[in-house]
Amino acid sequence: MNTDMDRKFLILTLLLLLAGLSYMLTLWVPGTDTSKLLQSSISVAALYAVFSIGIAEYFAQRLSDSKTRYSFRKAVSLILILLILVVLLRIWIPDPQALLVAYGVVAAGIAVALQDVVKNLAGSISIFLGGLYKVGNRIEMNGVSGDVIDIGLFNTTLLEVGNWINADQATGRIVTVPNGAVLNQPIQNFTKQHEYLWDELTLVVTAESNWEAAMEVMSDIAETHTNEFIAAAEKSLTKLERYYYVEGHVLEPNAYISPATDGYALTMRYVVNAWRRRSTNSAIWSDMLRALSDHPDIVIAPTTIAQMKYPTPKK
Repeated sequence: MNTDMDRKFLILTLLLLLAGLSYMLTLWVPGTDTSKLLQSSISVAALYAVFSIGIAEYFAQRLSDSKTRYSFRKAVSLILILLILVVLLRIWIPDPQALLVAYGVVAAGIAVALQDVVKNLAGSISIFLGGLYKVGNRIEMNGVSGDVIDIGLFNTTLLEVGNWINADQATGRIVTVPNGAVLNQPIQNFTKQHEYLWDELTLVVTAESNWEAAMEVMSDIAETHTNEFIAAAEKSLTKLERYYYVEGHVLEPNAYISPATDGYALTMRYVVNAWRRRSTNSAIWSDMLRALSDHPDIVIAPTTIAQMKYPTPKK
């Protein structure tokens, strides 16, 4: 038996023990309140057994995808909490009219006293129902970039990416962001339904250089390193067109030229898998520098060398 199931059975045992103590209390101190306490403890134990252990585990074991299984368990947990609240209010306030008033008072009280909690809970519902992101996605949220490793009822946990590291790679820090941020801030998802990004690198050559030959070298090398991504990205964009308007994008590598202080800036734009952005960029640079060394008529300007030696940190 795994640790999670051990924990769940321990919680169920404690709930059943509470129900047993409540039953003994009704024998010692008969009354309406003790009877309601017994009903409450039995109801909570039954709901927990049915949803958390029964439904969640039964169907989760039949889901092969770990991300889908995780999301399903989270959704069941949310439903369980809501049902427990409804059942407890129904037990302790049996009058329908008073119950409606109680719901309103409780909702208003919670909204005022626990604004942040309610906001974060509403945010978690929006995340699950709206599919804003899921575990495994790389997102930027509330000014933090990272890979989603957990989505709780109130917070999202990220494995931070970037920051002092000048690339899309993990720093090792675990960052917790409140779910309420999704309600009033943009969420940038790098891998939702489409795991391919456009990246660029810029090479500056002197004004006397054969910039046309340099652009040809850059294009050939970029094409070699991105061919494996182009076909997959095209299929991914085709699927994305079912949900969004994304027509007119060029996937093949393209080189552009513009004037620069030390000569001409040659910019290569190419498509790449979001998870392999840094390694692909490094591979293109390596092959490009080797190839350009065989062209005496192409001289790399000091601007490029300075950028390579002292890269601009990611903001």
